Amino acid sequence: MIFTKIVVQDDLNAYKVFETLNARGVQLSTPDLLKNYIFSVVTKNNDVSDHELNELDESWSEIVSQLGESNFTDFIRYHHNFQATLVTKKDLFASVRKIVNTPEKAYDYLHSLSQYAPVYASLLNPYDDWWGNQDVVYRGAKKYLEGFELFNIKQPFTVLMVAFHQFSPEEFVSLARYIYILAIRYNVICHLSPNEQDSAYNQLAIKINATEFQRASHVKNSELFRKLYPGDDVFFNAFEFHKMPSRRSAKKIRFLLAEIETYLGHETDYTKTTLEHVCPYNPDEEWDSYFGEGVNDIQDRLGNVVLLEKDGLKRSNFVNKKRAYLTAHYPLARQVATYEQWNLQNLNLYQAWLAKQAVETWKVTYD
Repeated sequence: MIFTKIVVQDDLNAYKVFETLNARGVQLSTPDLLKNYIFSVVTKNNDVSDHELNELDESWSEIVSQLGESNFTDFIRYHHNFQATLVTKKDLFASVRKIVNTPEKAYDYLHSLSQYAPVYASLLNPYDDWWGNQDVVYRGAKKYLEGFELFNIKQPFTVLMVAFHQFSPEEFVSLARYIYILAIRYNVICHLSPNEQDSAYNQLAIKINATEFQRASHVKNSELFRKLYPGDDVFFNAFEFHKMPSRRSAKKIRFLLAEIETYLGHETDYTKTTLEHVCPYNPDEEWDSYFGEGVNDIQDRLGNVVLLEKDGLKRSNFVNKKRAYLTAHYPLARQVATYEQWNLQNLNLYQAWLAKQAVETWKVTYD
């Protein structure tokens, strides 16, 4: 086995070394960079056999294989951030070097990476076969992990990674639910600051790792979580006129509406629905005249879309659409059918009603 040892001064940013080497044609990846450092620490005393090195190399290859190079840096950062103060990607390598500075610590670090890599990989992929080998209770977290994946939300993984090993399966599922609800409110609808959220997750993860927090309720009731959690009024106001680009985000919108449908008593699989625009996305002259003011500004309003089994109505007029909505299995479509006319005023009324349902759908309750 051959590996390259790169020695840099303490005050030299390792990522600049990485970029310089790449620019000169040396194909070093981020895993290569970290591996070279860790292995140089392991072999510092020249007392490691080739057999031990080969075992470490196999272990490292397994970690990279599980994660894929594109996910590796995020994993290292989230793994770091449940053990130490939050760092950016730019400062990550320097911080790891400060923590991992003896052969013993390097061995422990590699063991910890091996322990957490499959957890992180499976948090990224709710459908990973790995989950099938875990306690059946963990299946209760699948829906929440699907939400994280769909909306590309990874910030909570530093908390969920450490909680997987520190919490019981039941507590892990409860925690995943709380953080999923927070993510829908904070990230998806309210679009609040990711920096504040990263800092809070870092502190929560450290407390879980130190066993200061041992239950999901400890996280939920903490000042850190409560400070992040958008209150009902804030969430309602953000949802009431919320837009999402329905052509690019149809899957995400179907997921959100299916969650509200389920809250209303109609268990809905969003993958088996289609998104129906009440006022067509590209209205013809008849719809333009019928809807009136605001017709060109409501295509992406969450209040202008419902779920149906088939997308067969197209540009049908509202009378025909109402007839179809009334016979649909979907409560939201039936609610739209209660309006005599579809115009801006009634769309606003409906989306305000929808926002009330959203508040109850994604809600963390406190005693």
